[in-house]
Amino acid sequence: DPMIEALAVSSPLPTTYFSNDARQAVVGYCQCKLLPLAELAANEARIGGVRINTENFSETRESFFDRLEVLDAATGRTAAISGIPAGAKVKFIAWSPSGKYFCFTASGQNRTDLYRVAAGSTDAERINEYPVNTIFGTPFFFLDDETVLYKAVPADLGPKPEEGLHAWPVVQEHSGKPNRIRTYQDLISSPYDADLFEYCCTTQLAVFNGGTTRTVGGK
Repeated sequence: DPMIEALAVSSPLPTTYFSNDARQAVVGYCQCKLLPLAELAANEARIGGVRINTENFSETRESFFDRLEVLDAATGRTAAISGIPAGAKVKFIAWSPSGKYFCFTASGQNRTDLYRVAAGSTDAERINEYPVNTIFGTPFFFLDDETVLYKAVPADLGPKPEEGLHAWPVVQEHSGKPNRIRTYQDLISSPYDADLFEYCCTTQLAVFNGGTTRTVGGK
């Protein structure tokens, strides 16, 4: 039915993120919230109850934006944010404590980056030294207006595990008796799943401040 198809691919309503003083806001738009099947088939891993894009270290079934605007609450005027890579999926928008900046993540095909925009500006600048990992919860926090803590992909993470033979077999047993138990999707069911889950979810905390980045603790 053409009407059902049009409804399924229609643009969702925009989402607005106000600063703490409510004088400014970021408005996120998405042309279509559905992901292409080719993208899911190529990079999506279903492990540990999570759907993961193994190339850019993000979750695949989350809402995203493909266009941002800044809104002046007093005048109602809006202006488009520039500097976002074409085709990037924008998520996790947050303002700094005083509203001096706002940040957001933008996921491309092979990596996810963290961008910052100054209040009154429409220019987004990338501030992360290391690729960002957005799996499991909020990937960054403002410690103050100038300092941002984010979850980074470790520089020494190494190559992605490859599926193949392992040192021990995968054994499944059944008692032969019927039981009523809950079922869970996408459990870790092999040594390869465990290796891939650890690879995708291992992070290193990084702190951006004043144009420099330092890592915190171990990964």
